[in-house]
Amino acid sequence: MKTFLKRVSILVVGVLVLSCSSDSSNSSTPPCTPIACLNGGTSRPDCGCNCPQGYTGSNCSTVITPTQVIITKIVVKSFSNYNSSGLLWDGSNDADIYVKINSGSTVIYDHPSVFSNAFGSSNTNYSFTLSSPLQITQVRNPLVVSLWDYDLGDFPSNADDYMASAAFYPFNNTSFPSVITITDPSTPTTFDIYLSYVW
Repeated sequence: MKTFLKRVSILVVGVLVLSCSSDSSNSSTPPCTPIACLNGGTSRPDCGCNCPQGYTGSNCSTVITPTQVIITKIVVKSFSNYNSSGLLWDGSNDADIYVKINSGSTVIYDHPSVFSNAFGSSNTNYSFTLSSPLQITQVRNPLVVSLWDYDLGDFPSNADDYMASAAFYPFNNTSFPSVITITDPSTPTTFDIYLSYVW
């Protein structure tokens, strides 16, 4: 009986030792090789990448086209105080400025208020915040932002004067900037367009 118990005890100890050693052999799996995560992606313990919104793929290199680009604000950064004749826009006064956005020949946004007697310089910051953000679904189609001198309220009333414009794409196919700066190549007029994105 003692011999039987000794044999059972040895067998149990042997099984435990073998099971422990087999567990440790599982940990000998070689570790994964980390990859470089692009576009602000972060590495995961399994050597993959957690991609920020707008990017996908094993290393976050693939750009996802947004379903909407939303325009929230336009800031006029500079403009000329003089028209093509070298005169002030409003005769003896500075321009009363406002902005529009066109898609082709269609006006899709016309700002309802103006900055009266606005003075243009290289440090101008006239901010036109859209009370209802403009939702663009045709994100690869060009848009045009334009600057106007409001004259309809003048006495005598006449047509508003076109001052400058610049074209831009809501989505640039490579990144998702919150602000893009565009310039009218024929005048010293510069706009900052504030954007957000929906996927």
